[in-house]
Amino acid sequence: MNRGVNISRKLGFTLIELMVTLAIAAILATMAAPMLSSFLARSQMNAVVNDLTGAIQMARMEAVSRNTCVSICRRATSGAAQCAGDDGAWSSGWLVYENAACIGSVAATDPPAGTTLRAREAVPASISVNTKDSTAPAVISFTPRGVTVAWSNTTMWLSDSRFSDGSMNRSVIVSGAGRVRTVAGLEGGSGE
Repeated sequence: MNRGVNISRKLGFTLIELMVTLAIAAILATMAAPMLSSFLARSQMNAVVNDLTGAIQMARMEAVSRNTCVSICRRATSGAAQCAGDDGAWSSGWLVYENAACIGSVAATDPPAGTTLRAREAVPASISVNTKDSTAPAVISFTPRGVTVAWSNTTMWLSDSRFSDGSMNRSVIVSGAGRVRTVAGLEGGSGE
């Protein structure tokens, strides 16, 4: 055994090894960025679709459990907790509220104070919420039996401008019986 020999070796990376590692990391990040942005856009669309269907289902369940009419209306573009009436867009958000009058129309003064059950802020700017003829109904109301006041089908179209191929288009269909379903693509229209 030779105990007098001391081999010292410095541990660490050379500059060339560090540069090669950084170059590989940059290439991988460049390849992953488009997939990540697509994933985030899909997640946003799914969140809006789920929130809209959840709000519609909540309105129906609350109407039955409270034994009164409950409505969901498009929110005023001002951001106030008021329905938009006939001049708003669902993209500005929506409100679920107790509608004791049990009518299938909405005034700009709705909902009355203290009756709001759920509020949704505006959806991302790239997502639009409309119907076939671009005039979404101002309100969807449910009776205490869980059926719509108008007893007609309503189809809401959700599309994302970031997907020009239409791959993220969704239809939220509310039947006259109050059932809600979501399908891929743009299907049906308002008042079918």
